[in-house]
Order: sequence, then structure tokens, then C-alpha cells
Amino acid sequence: MLVLSKAGYMSEIEIKISVSDFKADFTGKPDKHEMLIKGKAPMKIEGREWVRNWELVKPHCIKHFYFAVPVDLHAKIDPLLPDYAGLIVVDRWAKVVKKAPVLTMSRKATDKERCCLLRAMYHRGWTRFRENIKNGTQLLLTEDKE
Repeated sequence: MLVLSKAGYMSEIEIKISVSDFKADFTGKPDKHEMLIKGKAPMKIEGREWVRNWELVKPHCIKHFYFAVPVDLHAKIDPLLPDYAGLIVVDRWAKVVKKAPVLTMSRKATDKERCCLLRAMYHRGWTRFRENIKNGTQLLLTEDKE
């Protein structure tokens, strides 16, 4: 999940539902975590490639990085948490139990980057919607009638 503040900074929240899910994030996305450790984002991308490679551009704009876990995983995840990440514990409400440090590479998102984020989220949403229809799991939105 990405959160864009009014000031133009982004925070990323990785939602994890198990310890194995948490550990898999480091094997499945080693470049991302290496970049967060070193505080260096990939080189600048120009033109259409920039729009297609939002995952490479996004790190320049991330000010804080968090993991969010269910409350029952707090004790298991806390010792595994990297120094660059904060921790959010969720039960009925969400609570920040460890504030994330400011990442050294962070800066405000430009208007172009905000548009790119919106475009990426739009396409991701429609892709998931089409997949749900194809798989027969479409959620039907209805109005509450009282």
C-alpha cells in the first residue's frame, strides 16, 4: 500500500499475514530491500519506460517504509524487522509500534510521479477487476436499502 501525504511524500506499507509471508518478501524482492538498506534507488528512467517501470521509480519517493502485521505476529516479527522499516500492528485498529526512520533517498513526489502512481493504480485495479470477472469472483456493489 502506498500513502501519499499532503506534503507530497510517500510511505509504503507492506501487509504481511504470516511469518513465512514476511520472510518471503526478502527472497522475492531482494533488489528492493537491498536498495532500502543502501539508501540508493535505481538510476533515473526517462520517457515511456518511466511510466512502465513505476516499481523502479517509486523508491525515489518513499520517505518511510513499514510492515503491517496482525497483532498475534508482533512478537515473532519484531526481532526480524530490518533497521530501515517500521512496524504497524493491526487488530481492530492499526497502531504504529515502531516508527520507520526517514529513508535517505526520499524526496517529494513530483506531479509527474503522482500521475504515474495514479495511472499504475488505475491499471492494477482494472486488471484485478477483469481477473475477478474471468474467475467468476466479481464483487457486486449494491446500495443499502433501509
